[in-house]
Amino acid sequence: MNSEISDLISSLYQTFEIKDKVREQLLQFNRQLTLASGKVIQAIQREDMDSVQRWLSEAKAMLVNVMTLLEKHPWFLGWGGVHSGIEEYCEAEILYAIINNTPLPTPKELGVPEELFLLGIGDVPGELRRILLRDLSRGETERPKRLVELISEIYSSMMQMEFSKGLISNLRKKIDRIRYILEQSESDYTRAVLTLKLESKLDRYSGE
Repeated sequence: MNSEISDLISSLYQTFEIKDKVREQLLQFNRQLTLASGKVIQAIQREDMDSVQRWLSEAKAMLVNVMTLLEKHPWFLGWGGVHSGIEEYCEAEILYAIINNTPLPTPKELGVPEELFLLGIGDVPGELRRILLRDLSRGETERPKRLVELISEIYSSMMQMEFSKGLISNLRKKIDRIRYILEQSESDYTRAVLTLKLESKLDRYSGE
């Protein structure tokens, strides 16, 4: 009997030893995926499209590594240790599509879980606001108007996703943040447009 218990525990040890090695691999790939995806977003903000392409290729390669391991070891699909990198990657891909006016990728096209794709969308408005503020500081209003409308569309669409926290974690928090970003962005855009109109009138009066 004692030998039977020992053999059983030994077999379980081997199983968890394999899982531990997979976990370490996933953590490494996730860190690299998060880093590369973050670099994509930073390069987009700097308008450095050469770097965007380079880091996007790196991020795609890391995503393949992560998803390949998850397919082989589905036990880790619900493990939060790999969620941050996938979310960051989705955010980078979506932001890249928006800036380039190309069709938005789908979860299937990216090869990612739908809930992590949705959470990735939830982080996009923050980056859109940064672009909006930069454009407004340059006296541009056309793209900021479109970005405000897009943030509003993201917010209204995400509001429909009122599911259990256990189904999509952190979603409520992201929706609340999008609402705050939308309110601030609408205010900044309106103020900038009014300022430009006032400056235009003053220029006309000074020229008379």
